Amino acid sequence: MALNLEVEWLKPVPLRDGRSEQLIYAANFDSIPKRSGVYVFARKFGKLMVPIYIGQTENFRGRIKTHLYNNVP
Repeated sequence: MALNLEVEWLKPVPLRDGRSEQLIYAANFDSIPKRSGVYVFARKFGKLMVPIYIGQTENFRGRIKTHLYNNVP
């Protein structure tokens, strides 16, 4: 039995300073899809991207909001 996978790598969603929203980081949530899949939180060091956390979700936008809103200063 063959496993048939479809993989799509989306552009990274940049985080910005979230202090004006009383968050550590904020993002443009409209650019994050609501579909399911696997996501990676990573840090960029020059051209190098280093994964910090890898997760899966049924709703990217909702999950990323949860990560950001649960990390208030």
